[in-house]
Order: sequence, then structure tokens, then C-alpha cells
Amino acid sequence: MKRTSIVVILIIALLLSMLPSAFATEEQDSFSSAAPSGLIVTDDGYLMTDVYNKVVWKVTGDGTVTRLAGQICVSDVSGEPIGSTADGTLTTALFENPWGIAPFLDGYVISEPDSHVIRYIDNRSVQTAAGNGTEGKRDGYGINTAFSYPTGLAAGGKGEVYIADTGNGAIRRLDKNGQVTTVCTGLSEPTGICWWNGALYVAETGAHCISKIENGKRTVLIGSEGEDGYTDGYVAAARLRDPQGIIVDEDGTVYFSDTGNHAVRCLRGEQVFTVSKDETVMMPRSLILLGDNLLVADPFSRTVWTISLKETKFEDVAEGSWYEEAICESVRRGLFNGVGDNRFDPEGTTNRAMLAKMLGNLQQQLNRDEILIGDASLTDVTPEDWFGDVALWAVSCGYMDAENGVFDPMREITREEMTLSLFRFAAALGADTSM
Repeated sequence: MKRTSIVVILIIALLLSMLPSAFATEEQDSFSSAAPSGLIVTDDGYLMTDVYNKVVWKVTGDGTVTRLAGQICVSDVSGEPIGSTADGTLTTALFENPWGIAPFLDGYVISEPDSHVIRYIDNRSVQTAAGNGTEGKRDGYGINTAFSYPTGLAAGGKGEVYIADTGNGAIRRLDKNGQVTTVCTGLSEPTGICWWNGALYVAETGAHCISKIENGKRTVLIGSEGEDGYTDGYVAAARLRDPQGIIVDEDGTVYFSDTGNHAVRCLRGEQVFTVSKDETVMMPRSLILLGDNLLVADPFSRTVWTISLKETKFEDVAEGSWYEEAICESVRRGLFNGVGDNRFDPEGTTNRAMLAKMLGNLQQQLNRDEILIGDASLTDVTPEDWFGDVALWAVSCGYMDAENGVFDPMREITREEMTLSLFRFAAALGADTSM
């Protein structure tokens, strides 16, 4: 039985903790003029705040769209509907810039950053719940309080809601009685916020990091405070840029919008991966988990993107087999594809060209902006070959050998060659390769 391909997969699986997740599928919402900002799951779909039309939409599972609250008013000279802050019934109330949304009491709260207030929606009306409409910072009760550009919202575990008070660099708390208190200060432009398992997870846009607040104490969870970049891998080395949205799955996976890098990424265990990076996703913001999908609000491209998190299954990969987990993880991370007809061909062989391509995928998924080039002189490889660039790169870096300038791309890789190449690659990444 040929097990070369399976062994390659299993050894590469040891490196997958350094890799980004699979790329996303896309789905555009039916109301094209909307600029989605805040998202929240409901029993039959989700609610969405719209910072262009200044309203709140309800979207059901079958795609039906209805306006939950707010009016689409006359347009200004640029054609954008004019917003305002006015309480009233669901159909007469006005919003100026509805940013975030979270469940509260028997309805929902909406953050209004430009008006420095928090609004409340129930089944009859829209009212101002907190903030006096003037920028400032004051705890207290209801409209006697003050905020500075509040954005992200998150429901807590005891009926309270947490508010990212962005302009004040603080997290505030609105309890069921309307009392506003300060939870944490000293943050740098906090925006996206999520409550999970007794802690707050905060996207600090100004500090280019994801922070965790527990018992009033802040620690940096992802990224390096004040240092931007785009690096996947071990959490200590990960870098991000201007994150704006965050959500935590029930298994503890942290998904976040890396807005400045136009990407959606996640933290699973101690590793940071890229879930999706696509040139059409311009400004990812709020995130929600809906079934097997991750929905991402993108106000710039006026789209709610859908990213499938469903695992790929192959008919010829037996459930419980010794290689099943490695194959599923490799495919999910974008290293391998099936051979068609829902098959993977696990007993197939791997040649040197394919291994070079795998190594190239590993490198580019760790450093998304890197262009793989090499100056090796190979007599049987040209840059026009589907494996050409990565073969030249792999030999130039010393990950693969080429005797007398011959790469021999179609030759089946031996287990010794494959192990040596992956060992060299892991060592170059700084992984512990000591025996």
C-alpha cells in the first residue's frame, strides 16, 4: 500500500499550528444600498444596523428583509440619507449613525457614536437609554451620563450590556436599572467587544491588538500593543492592524476582524490563523456565528459576507482512520484540495513539484504579502511552470535539493526527502527541532 501522500499530510499537520484557516465563500445581501455595521443573531435570522440608510434591518433565514426601526430620510447633496437622533415609534424614530447592537431587557440597545448616546429598541418604540448627547465621560443614571463616540456593544451574563466607549478609551457597563459604571480605562480606541465565559474580549483598534479584561484587569491576548503588521502563527508573534470586530465561539475560538489588513482571522489554542483575506472585503467589522457560517459586516463594500466554517468530508477518507484528522485540517487550511467527485485519493503519491507547492503554501499563508522568488539555476524548471516559482524558491532557501541543477519535479518524493525538507522548513521558522 502506498502511503507516501498520507505520510506527507501527517508530517505537514505537525506544522499546521502555524497556518491560517481556509478561505471563505462569499454571499452578498439582498439590500445592496445598506452599509452593515452591527450584527446580532435572532431566533429566525439576524438584525443589522445600517450606517448608510440610518436604520435597523431584520433579515430572516430565507433572506426576507424588513425594516425593524428608523426612517430612511431625504438625501444630502451626495445622495446619502440624512440622519438624526430623535426618539419615537419604530417607524418615526431617527438614527444618526447606528454602529453596534446587542440584546438588552426585552429588546436591543444601539450605539450612536456621533451622538454619544445609547438607544433602546423594544417592540413599540425607540428611546435614548444612556448619554445626554454631549461628548464627555460621566457615570450615573440613564441620560444623565456621558460618553465619547461609543461603538461596540456586548450583552453580559446578568442582563447587563458592556459598551466600548471608544473616545474615552474605556469599557462602560449599563445594568438593567439604567445605571452606567466604568469597568476599565486606559484602552486605545476600543471598538469590537464580546462577553464570553466571564471575561470581556476587546478589539483595541488604536493599539492593533485584542485584549482580554477579567475582574477589571486588562491583558493583551493577540498582537503587540502599539505595533501593527500582518503575521500569523504563534500568538506571541502574531501581528494585526486596526481590528474592529470580535466574537468567541462556544469552543473558545476567538474570531476577529483584522480591519486594517482587510482580513478575518482567528485564535485557536495558541495559534493565530487567517480565515479569509480577499480583495473584495474592504472593511470587515462586526461578526456573528450563524449555524456553520461566520457572517461579517463590511460597511465599505456594503455587504454581509458569509464564511463557511463547515468541515470538508471525502467519501474515500474513512471516519476514524489514522489520517482523517490530518487530511481534514490540511484541506480546511487550504494546503490540499480533493481530486473531484468528493474524493481525496489518500493512497495517491506525491511528487517533488507537489511538495514544493505545499511548502510555498505554508510560507505564503504565514506571511500573506510575501512574494516567493528564488535565484536557483534549475535546468528542468521555468517560472512559467505551475510549480516553477516555488521550486526555485524552495531550492534557493535550502528546503529542497537539486543535484547538478536538476530538480526532477515529477519524481515521486521519498519519505526521507520529504522529512528532511519539512525539518529544514520548520527550523527556518524557529520551531524547536531538537531531538
